[in-house]
Amino acid sequence: MEHQTPAWRSEDSIEAVKAVEEISDTELLAQIAAEAPTKESRLAAIKKMKPTESQALLAGVAESTEEDSEYEPGALEAVKKISDQTLLARVAKDAHSECVRKAAIKKLIPEQHQPLLAELAEAGEQYYDLDALEAVKKLTDQTLLANVAVKAESPDVREAAVEKLIPEQHRALLQEIMEEDDDEYVRDAASAKLNELD
Repeated sequence: MEHQTPAWRSEDSIEAVKAVEEISDTELLAQIAAEAPTKESRLAAIKKMKPTESQALLAGVAESTEEDSEYEPGALEAVKKISDQTLLARVAKDAHSECVRKAAIKKLIPEQHQPLLAELAEAGEQYYDLDALEAVKKLTDQTLLANVAVKAESPDVREAAVEKLIPEQHRALLQEIMEEDDDEYVRDAASAKLNELD
């Protein structure tokens, strides 16, 4: 007896999507979302997954999607369906794709995740690191912001953190940053914050 390949594995996206539309099993939909050869069939599977039944499976799809792959739209759709804050935090930290991490960070409830947001901000390594900058936007704890303003590798992230510091609470730190940071824009941001005190 010859083994027949499931229709959802077809390279023909129309045929594959039709097959996906007939499937209701959550585990199989998660497998399709992770393994189907066409982005259209993966997206169709994710759209069919019920958030109430598949939070962890959706998180798995979001985490495993590679950066700049044609499957990122499906991973972003998966993040939209995740409401569990623990799973969103995991995706924000561990997803392979920067845009998926950023989407997960956007959904985090800031009050529940200040230390994680600071960790994500500090982890930003490059100029205009989108997920690290998104983490700074949600960061409100002044002590953590001060740490990010000094310790973050990315100058853009340090600058964004400096801009959120309350100058009355951080005069000495802002003075130190203005004098010692190796990035001109970060120094200028610290100077502007100190000028707010005048």
